This record gives sequence, structure tokens and C-alpha cells, in this order.
Amino acid sequence: MYMNEDLFVDFLSIKEVLWVGINFSQAKFTRNGFNFTQEIMHHYFHEWNMLILNDQKKYDIRMSFRKPVMQYDLSVVTKLNKSLKINDVLTKFIGIKDVLKDEQMCQYVSGLQFPQTIGWLW
Repeated sequence: MYMNEDLFVDFLSIKEVLWVGINFSQAKFTRNGFNFTQEIMHHYFHEWNMLILNDQKKYDIRMSFRKPVMQYDLSVVTKLNKSLKINDVLTKFIGIKDVLKDEQMCQYVSGLQFPQTIGWLW
């Protein structure tokens, strides 16, 4: 998880949080042990995101961040994850070159179109 330090105080003061899911579009997986199809990859990406919704007692983000209101909207990451091709995420080796720098991460996230349902996007 990453949070800009300048926004941390704002995050602590707000009452609600929006869970938008896990975006795998910048992820890399090694080919070692992963002989799966694109359909299986999409299935698992969806199921991993649904864990948070389906088992909220175990994965209680609202309580973890001590927020009275928790909303969910997976529409953005679902669209991004479905558009991935298996060759986009598979690589022979994962190395330091595959780690995103803070600036790259911030630039990528700032270009995404998040739902505007509440004041804080996560």
C-alpha cells in the first residue's frame, strides 16, 4: 500500500473510504509455475478482488482504517484487469527493473478515472 505523506492528515480526518479494488495492470508474474490461460488469469484477478467484498468479516478495511463509512466500486479495476493480455503480466524473471518508483506510481494513479462517490479515493 502506498500513500502520499502530504495527504495522510486528510486521510485521517475523513469519515468514509472507497475501496476500488486491486489493479493488476502494472503487476508482473513469473512464468515459473504459472502455466495458465488468459481466461484463468482474468478469473483469478476477479476472484481476488471479490475476496474483500465476499468476506468482509475477515478483510474488514473499514475497521482497519477506523472509518464509519465504507463503500465499494470495482468498476475501474475490473475494466482495467479485463483488458490485460497474459503476455502483459508474465515475464521470465522479475527484477529491480520491474519495481515502480514513487513518481511512476503517482503518475499512473493520477491518470486513472476513479468513481466520484465520496470525498476520498483509495
